Amino acid sequence: MDEEGNNPFSGENSENGDDNLFSATNAESVREYQASDFETVLPHRGKLIFWLGVVGMILSGLGVIGAIATVGALLGMFDGGWIAMLGPCAFYALLPNGIAWMLGYQDARAIRVGAMSDAGRVSTSRGLLLGQLGTLASVLTLLAILLVFLLSIAP
Repeated sequence: MDEEGNNPFSGENSENGDDNLFSATNAESVREYQASDFETVLPHRGKLIFWLGVVGMILSGLGVIGAIATVGALLGMFDGGWIAMLGPCAFYALLPNGIAWMLGYQDARAIRVGAMSDAGRVSTSRGLLLGQLGTLASVLTLLAILLVFLLSIAP
């Protein structure tokens, strides 16, 4: 407001028609929101999540095979050989499985609320499931290896 009480930024013909700066606009000038006006949808990451789940599951499977060979070697059932060296794959599988699980969960939630493209729903849900199963297999494998190792060194 200037010294005379006028708003220097309003034109001669303001939309409001009154001098109150804080009054609402005319009802005719307000347009109702329509959902189609600003439709923005994030692209899906279904392929990435699916392949992370597949890679994690393969590593988990190799870890299970290595764990069986390691347990057999520790118990003296057979010589584990080079197959026992696959045991750490269960540990390495935690990274892609965990990423597939976390990204898959976030993307599935975003697809459900409509913020992400629905085209990746199937691959995202499959990658999420593979990530969860692979993580479970890896954790159980690592716990089995740890248990057998601790039992083998106990007196």
